[in-house]
Order: sequence, then structure tokens, then C-alpha cells
Amino acid sequence: MHADRVSGKNLSLAILNNIYLEATETQLTIRSTNLDIGIEVIIPISCEEIGSLVVKGGVLSSILSNLNDDTVIVTRKNDNLIIQAQKSRLTVKGEPTEDYPTLPKVALDSTFTLPVEVFVKGLEKVAFSASKSDIKPEISSVYIWEKDGYLISVATDSFRLAEQKIKVKDIEHFPGVLIPFKNVQEITRILSSYTGELRLNIDDNQIALAVGNLYITSRVINGKFPDYQRIIPKDEGTRVTMLTQDLVKVLKMSQLFSDAYKQIDIAVKPQEELCTVMSESSTIGSQTTDISVVVEGEALETRANQQYIMDVVGHISSASIIFTFTDGSKPFTLRGVDDKDFLYIVMPMHRS
Repeated sequence: MHADRVSGKNLSLAILNNIYLEATETQLTIRSTNLDIGIEVIIPISCEEIGSLVVKGGVLSSILSNLNDDTVIVTRKNDNLIIQAQKSRLTVKGEPTEDYPTLPKVALDSTFTLPVEVFVKGLEKVAFSASKSDIKPEISSVYIWEKDGYLISVATDSFRLAEQKIKVKDIEHFPGVLIPFKNVQEITRILSSYTGELRLNIDDNQIALAVGNLYITSRVINGKFPDYQRIIPKDEGTRVTMLTQDLVKVLKMSQLFSDAYKQIDIAVKPQEELCTVMSESSTIGSQTTDISVVVEGEALETRANQQYIMDVVGHISSASIIFTFTDGSKPFTLRGVDDKDFLYIVMPMHRS
């Protein structure tokens, strides 16, 4: 159950370890929150007696996943939830609902919409670049903003940066918003099982997402995302195009021989139409591998983190990848040949 994933493991507020259930004559509302992110799902039901209760989310999720019956009968008796299936009768202890928090209701009447799968793609293609440390919340987030009719998702850990642009109709005056990385992970997991038009809106403290019978709210970060556009290389000194599958093979090989810092040396050789990747480990050995490439520009050498390049390859669907270098000491970019709306920037490592 999505609601169980969101419910908090909160020792100081034990009520958040539960999920909230409320039945009316025609629908069941399931709600959970950890005060950082909240989810509410409405399911049509036939109900003879209205009421509400909070129960352990993990217990209820395990029960439902192990019942083979398509239909169950659920009743409340005192503070217990009685679940009856064809071959089972279960009693789950519950609690009163008075102390369970409500979800913030961010107004959705001035929102814009886009296909939910497009929104999920935008988050998934950049979230891996966000910092995993909470020391700087503004970069332990995904930044979403609008420019020239595009919804832009960006993430960085200050050593690499990913940007995805999505063309959206009727998007105007959408202010930038920072969604915590941990919340982005949950949002993408939940939304990936939905289709249809996603409605989106924000206020000063929350972002709200609604699709079908699902409503999600997430806390946003009150901070300022780095002015990343100033580090996007403006000059294309050297442009290198290679097959994605060739790059993957070389990265896997170099991983075996890279040191604790995952350093690889990259040498671009225009005359030979080669890109040479070298890595060395004091305990294992060394490797040097050539990749056949198409080069436009001058020869150069740089050093990079092998993992940073490997991380992005799975997010590029093009058969070929373009590396663009200004020179060996400055950030370089990666793009898929067929994907002009995705950009990845890697900071070079110091060459001694």
C-alpha cells in the first residue's frame, strides 16, 4: 500500500506510525503522513455504517497483500477493525482518530496539468544527481521551475548536475519550488502506478499533486537553488560522439581498476578518432581502453569520477552520447543524440 510507505516511523509522535481510515456511505478515505509528505487515496465502497479509525499501516498492508479474495468485508467494533474474507477473519487493533493530523489543502483551482508519466520522467531523470546529505537542504532537493513554456527539473550535488525540460501547455508564472530528495523518491514511486492528467499547485510551504483518486502533499524547502545556468558551458571546444553501448562497456571495465576516488583519465584524440579511458588501482592494477568516436575539435585530456558518468547512462535512451568539452579543466556536458531536452554536467577532478 502506498499509504504504508509514507507513514512515519516516529518515536515522538507514535500516531504517525498509523494510517487513517474514514468510511462514508460511498467512499473510503485512506490517509497517511509523516508531516514531511502526505498521501490521501479515495476508494469507492458500499458502507452501512460510517466511521473512522487509525490502524498500523504495516499490519494492514501485510494482511491485504496476503488475502487472495477480491472482496473483503470490513467492520469496526469498538476500536478494532474486523476484516472478513472467504477463508479468514482478522481483528486489527485500532485507535481513535482525534489526534491524527489532516493534510494541508493547497488550492488546486489555479493549477496547470500535464500527463503524470511526463512529470514522473522529469523527476526520475534528475533526482539521482541530488545531494544525499541534509547539510545543505537546497541541494538535497529537486528544483522545479518554469521558463519559456517548459517545466524544468534540476538536481545537483555540486559535483554534477542534471536538467530535464518538459514542454507544457498553458504554464505561466509558475514559481520555482524545491522538493526534498526523499520526498521525490516517494512521489515518483507512488505516481508511477497512475496514468492520466496530473494537477499541480504550490503555496509558500507545500506542493500539491492530484491525479484520479490520489492526493499528495509535500513540504518544500525554503531556500535558494544555486544559479546553475552560469556554469553551463557556453563554448563547444571539443565535441565527441560515441555509441552508448561502447561507453557502458568501458565504464564497467574501468570500475574494476579505479581507485577509492573512482578516478578515470579521459584522452580525446581527434587524429586517431579515439577516446582513451584509463584507470588505475594500487591494489588491483590498471587498464587502458580505446573507444572509436567522432571528434569535432582539439585534442584534450581530463579526469572525472567514473561513477558520475555511469549514473547518467541509464537515464539516456539514445543509441549515441555526445560529450562536449570546453577544455580539460572545465565542466563538461553529456547528452543523448536524440534527447535535446536533457543535459548532464560533470565537474572534472583535479589532475596532479
